[in-house]
Amino acid sequence: MQAPAKKHDVIALLAEREFLVRALIESAERERRRIGQQLHDDLCQLLLGAAFCAKAVAQSLPAASPAAAELDDLMRLINSAARQSRDLALELNITHLDAHRFSAALEHLATGRAGGIPCRLEYHLVSEAPSAGHLYRIAQEAVANAAQHSGGTEIVVRVEEDEESVHLQIADDGCGFNERTCAGLGVAMMKYRAETINGRLRFDTPQRGGTRVTCSLPRSP
Repeated sequence: MQAPAKKHDVIALLAEREFLVRALIESAERERRRIGQQLHDDLCQLLLGAAFCAKAVAQSLPAASPAAAELDDLMRLINSAARQSRDLALELNITHLDAHRFSAALEHLATGRAGGIPCRLEYHLVSEAPSAGHLYRIAQEAVANAAQHSGGTEIVVRVEEDEESVHLQIADDGCGFNERTCAGLGVAMMKYRAETINGRLRFDTPQRGGTRVTCSLPRSP
């Protein structure tokens, strides 16, 4: 008599877990967009204003003045901070990506040297990437996991396609697939994103070692 009740409880728990993961993803996306918008509208503008002020003061000084040279250095630092803030704002505010913006976003992710580990992009997609926003977030989470848990020396983000599917793959040369590191909330969110876009998420260890995360989904008709 207890078996049906247990089955019902398991189904209820799975439904609750799916609801919580979906709610968390939606909440995280809203918070990303809010922070990204604030970075763009507030911090970036303040930094650019500071750079203009430094430039104006530098121009009012003799060209050979040591203070003018120091202000030039300060202006370059402020402009660099403004560019980094703008890039972060765009990354946080990613929603809909066309093919060009998708490859650019992945390139930016790959060149960030996640956790100090070199990361490179191999992009072989000619057609439009379906559900590119979700694919990017899956890549972002997989790269973060590899940087934190793999202990490897390289991460490769690869995007390719065949006649039926688009494949996103994140591979490292670290310690290999570990069920414990694939049971956390981040991985649950990746799996939910894959299911949302009618995709399939797989974790495996290739013969050469390391961990490989692959998300495959049907090409757009």
